[in-house]
Amino acid sequence: RSLQWDVELSQAWVSFNNILGSPFGLQIGRQGFWEERNWWWDADLDAVRLFYDAQRLYAELAVLWGTEPLSTDVTPNPEDRDIIRLLGYTEWNWASDHWLDGFFLYHSDRSSRQHIDQRVKVESEDPNDAELWWLGVRVSGELDLGRFGELEYWLDGAWVGGREIVIGFTEEMENPHDLRVASRTARSVGGWALNAGISWSTEFPGRPILTLAYALGSGDRKPEQGTDRAFRQTGLHSNEGHFAGVNDFHYYG
Repeated sequence: RSLQWDVELSQAWVSFNNILGSPFGLQIGRQGFWEERNWWWDADLDAVRLFYDAQRLYAELAVLWGTEPLSTDVTPNPEDRDIIRLLGYTEWNWASDHWLDGFFLYHSDRSSRQHIDQRVKVESEDPNDAELWWLGVRVSGELDLGRFGELEYWLDGAWVGGREIVIGFTEEMENPHDLRVASRTARSVGGWALNAGISWSTEFPGRPILTLAYALGSGDRKPEQGTDRAFRQTGLHSNEGHFAGVNDFHYYG
């Protein structure tokens, strides 16, 4: 009974490949950052991206900003404002159907710091300012089992560290549209995570696929005391995957 519409920009970029006949390239604009398992990142971001694409080795380094959706119908999230990221990725095809990947991400929140007793609009609430580093590695591949089918495997390991400021708010009784900064807590961050799995595509009647996977991340029962040891992901992830052609589904959460 009513018409709603919006205009949204997903990607718009310019790319220069094989610069001066070399394996190097450059991509500038709003572009997609994606990796096989979407465990690290799966997002469209404004970026300047330098990449190296050889036969068995791929690497890239990018400066990222502008994580907010470019849409006429999306209200910007204050938690995404003024964030600069530096992203690095490398993929080495060390043997046929076997890969070794490296991941790096630096996250710096440059938004204005909110002070104790400062009055803030509800739509400007930003409970966390952080400067964090992520480092990780992945081993993955496929094994041909002949008449028994094919086996896919992966093993991810990640570490996150840095510092963050956690801000607590209370509601203003006289104005429900305002909040007041009640607390500011600065703390160090240090956490780790592991993710492993195998997926067996069988040759049995009906060709069933059997998958076994496990994930483990460090936690912290009292993060307000000392270093927060709880692992957290990059914020660019989607945690969507597919096994042997099945449509994407969420494998965490």
